[in-house]
Amino acid sequence: MRRRRSSRGVHGHRPGLRLLVLPVVLMIGFAVVHFFFLQEHASIPETGRETPSSVVEESSETSERQEEVQIQDPVEEEQPEEIEQVAQPMAMNMEQIKAGDFSSLQGAWIATGRQIEINGDILMMDGYSYQLSVGGYNTTDGNPYLQMTSLDGGLAIGMPAIGLFPAGSTISIALEDGGIDSSGEHDPTDKTQDRMLMTQSVLDAASTKEYTLYRVSE
Repeated sequence: MRRRRSSRGVHGHRPGLRLLVLPVVLMIGFAVVHFFFLQEHASIPETGRETPSSVVEESSETSERQEEVQIQDPVEEEQPEEIEQVAQPMAMNMEQIKAGDFSSLQGAWIATGRQIEINGDILMMDGYSYQLSVGGYNTTDGNPYLQMTSLDGGLAIGMPAIGLFPAGSTISIALEDGGIDSSGEHDPTDKTQDRMLMTQSVLDAASTKEYTLYRVSE
């Protein structure tokens, strides 16, 4: 009689096969998961590197600019130039002179071969002092003329009167034909300046030019 093969022997090997396949599946699954994990995280550092580098570059540029600003010399503000003020002499003031105020005549006056100086109402000339006062008014232009009185109390006999001619006015000139010109056509003086003329009569052009006094500029 033939013996039947027992089916238990065949079926008895199945549990071992299952145990062998399960670890392989687990290893493959772990490998797949690990692969995708590495792929996903590998791109993060590459993307993240750009931002820190740009920040570092900007920070470096900012530091360089600050250093340049500190190195540069401070800009000095330009100071406005001080303009020297030159005292201008007071113009001859007829109204003040008429009132006995001779402050607009103060200072030195000079002509050819003659110089006078006025201080207050005192005129000094050739080492002598004279007190000034209004002696009358010119009939041509109405301006006052001055007379001199010596400090010993008497009139300076023989001393001429002092005619006053502010800038812009003319001095009358005696012509060769005996006439008198008051138009200024023959006036040889500088009419842009204040002038004084010490005389007892109307002079010709040459004498007027020689004896006319001009204020000395300081």
